[in-house]
Amino acid sequence: MVARVGAARPRTGAEGRMRRMRRALSLAILATLLLVGLLAAGLVARTLLPARAPWLSVKAPTAAVRGRPFRIVARLARPEPGSYLTADLHAEDSARRYLGYVAGAPVQRVVPGRRVYSFDIIVPDRGGLSYVEALLYLSKGGDWGSRVSSARLDPVPIQDSLSVVDGLRLRPAAAYPITEGASPSLSYSLPESIPWRIAASLAWAACAALCLAAPRGRRSVPLGIASLLACAWEAVAPAGAISEAFRSLAGVEGWYILRSAPQRFMDGAALAVGICGAILVIRATILSRRTDRGLAWLALCAYAGIAFLVIVSHHGTDALFARPVAGIPAGQAGRLSCAALASAALFIGAAARRRDSGESARP
Repeated sequence: MVARVGAARPRTGAEGRMRRMRRALSLAILATLLLVGLLAAGLVARTLLPARAPWLSVKAPTAAVRGRPFRIVARLARPEPGSYLTADLHAEDSARRYLGYVAGAPVQRVVPGRRVYSFDIIVPDRGGLSYVEALLYLSKGGDWGSRVSSARLDPVPIQDSLSVVDGLRLRPAAAYPITEGASPSLSYSLPESIPWRIAASLAWAACAALCLAAPRGRRSVPLGIASLLACAWEAVAPAGAISEAFRSLAGVEGWYILRSAPQRFMDGAALAVGICGAILVIRATILSRRTDRGLAWLALCAYAGIAFLVIVSHHGTDALFARPVAGIPAGQAGRLSCAALASAALFIGAAARRRDSGESARP
């Protein structure tokens, strides 16, 4: 019997070992990605429900007025006679850059039997200030260096007049503990690195080229278009401008004081959609041995999630993305990692396919 022309060549032992090694590597990469994804999801979830300072409860307005007093009423859970309670205001500009201490009230000594202490701090009437953030701390000597407990409130917008009367009413305010060694404000003014942004944009461009310039039957047009969009987004970096536009609109329309609940809802929705998308990508690509494209899609999903969370601009996620990592903000480091993962996966996958094609072409 004559063998069929073009029949499949039997696999050698070396080829079988190579395929098993690739599958093991794919599973190892998948396990690592799942672990990293769970850690990232935990960090984002932690920002949605941040810890509250247990040593006090606070009432404060949801807006401030230039040149007018900003009232803070603090209730101590366990007053410690002989200690001191301090309240300060720190400021941010319209781009949410931290400007440091701008005003404070006289230090109050904690006395036996008294739990409630009120502070009236005059908001500075000068340009460049767009938000104020209250900081309270309990200390042994009345100074920051001798503090034993500290907490911060959410930043509130500064108004030019008393038009927002409702925002000046005292309301319960969340007080968040300040981690040791952190600045009083969780905002951080570390600028993004332009060279690394260019590198990330070029990495996404390389991903698009690998997907769109591949031979027919191996192209992935949707992945290529998505990579081009990521390339353009990284080059232009519009997330901050979009977020500021929404913030300005909310301030004009009077929605800003209601922002917290919708922001947390959108952050939680983004996290849920990201997890579901990752599961679908894993089932559709990685488990069907298209690991390179699966990793690229996962990286794109993570990249889109970071961009969306920056636009939503919840204070917790803003603080998380602003923390320095290797000299750049954590948000930029995350986007750069997504670009590096996607480009590396597609390069390795393309090289493996070329090698397999060369081996199959041999007699």
